Amino acid sequence: MNKKVLLFILYTTLLTGFILFFFSGPDYHSSRSYKTIWDQGHIFFYTIFVLILLQHWKGLSSFNILMQYGLAILLALITGIAIELLQIQFSRIPEVGDIWRNILGCLVGLTFFSDSIKRLPLKLVWFMKTIIIILVLIEFIVPAKALTDEIIAREQFPLLSGFETSFETDRWAADNGIKRTKLQVYEGKYAASVLLTTEQYSGMSLKYFERIWQQYQFLQFAIYNSSDKEFFIICRINDREHYQNNQSFQDRYNKKYALKPGWNLIKISLDEVASAPVGRKMNLNNIHDLIIFASYLTESTTIFIDDVKLVR
Repeated sequence: MNKKVLLFILYTTLLTGFILFFFSGPDYHSSRSYKTIWDQGHIFFYTIFVLILLQHWKGLSSFNILMQYGLAILLALITGIAIELLQIQFSRIPEVGDIWRNILGCLVGLTFFSDSIKRLPLKLVWFMKTIIIILVLIEFIVPAKALTDEIIAREQFPLLSGFETSFETDRWAADNGIKRTKLQVYEGKYAASVLLTTEQYSGMSLKYFERIWQQYQFLQFAIYNSSDKEFFIICRINDREHYQNNQSFQDRYNKKYALKPGWNLIKISLDEVASAPVGRKMNLNNIHDLIIFASYLTESTTIFIDDVKLVR
């Protein structure tokens, strides 16, 4: 390929990538796989960035590979931090992981395309390339897991989470973490444990799930109360439109349920959920949040949750 054509392609790709840092990409509502695959674009962007530097900065090409690594990492840190801070002005959330992926992109560019690395012994070059390939593959484990679990979730539906696969805890977010366990199980071989604390709100939320619930009558799940005292949990359900209504308390489903010691089967009417917002019907074809939490507990306690599903 003609060098000028190659440089034009590289510059165009770099400029496009820079624009996408601020004006495109996933948002809060996007799938896990889309979010995590998008994050890997930082590796691609900085690999191209290094390729362009190698073409136009002759002084860089004269340095040995260690000096090139040092300079590239310094540039990745400076420009990467600047980009992350600038993204705040565009309602983006800075991520430390992006800085690492920037550095990794520089390492890819230099390790595979710098002439300086050819001055090293061949075995050392192959060792370095192998390490870089492994680091890149590790980065792609997260999107691979996300994509795999999304496929599993579609096949499991209307089961939202039964914790029989090791990926399923990633569908949830919890203040103190959520762990897959065999200690207390309602159905199958696994459930999940969550520590509830004495904070104002303590619980968990299902972030990634099939959001079309219209064809079902009930949301059902089992919760095990490991303490010897009864206490209340609150179940919150809302659709995406709820966020356009300033997340008003009267615009969502919010109901208390008593948890006796041992297993409790919670069964929620989706007709009741649909009728919960004042002045409108909740869109059961665009459910956004399922949050289960306790408030102001007198002592911390562990609960176990299992067999979260929709039933007709």
